[in-house]
Amino acid sequence: MAENIEQSTVKTPQQTAKSNDDASRLLIGLLVVAVAVIAVMGWMLAGNNIVGKPDIDFNQVASTCGSEKGGDDIFATSNSLDIEYTSSGLIGPDENSAALSCVMSELDAPDSLLHKMSNTRPIDGMQSDTWNGLKATWTYTASDSRSGTLSVTFEKE
Repeated sequence: MAENIEQSTVKTPQQTAKSNDDASRLLIGLLVVAVAVIAVMGWMLAGNNIVGKPDIDFNQVASTCGSEKGGDDIFATSNSLDIEYTSSGLIGPDENSAALSCVMSELDAPDSLLHKMSNTRPIDGMQSDTWNGLKATWTYTASDSRSGTLSVTFEKE
């Protein structure tokens, strides 16, 4: 009986190689899972949730950039933020809206977006642009030859 115990603990070279292969596969599997977890965590830390939409609280942005920043009308829901700004520009909306500038700063919008909005004319109709999983849609409506309203909607793509 003692001989049977000793024989069962001795491994052949093929058994040792198989054990090493199994250990290697397990290690590779664990590394793949670790890389996947790190990638998802990085994605989330970059401001995205699992479905790829930015984690923006539009109500908080509206609160931060609201009435203390000027007379612009700001309305927010969990999915979007609307702002209306009446300008005194002769051609299109000017860049003097503190509330709009604040909203765009809070949403990390590129500077080029405000420039595009500022150069929109009533004849241009509805315009839109996207960045970092967000979308801005805007239009400029002239009230008369000296003023108009810029209406902007920010939403998750």
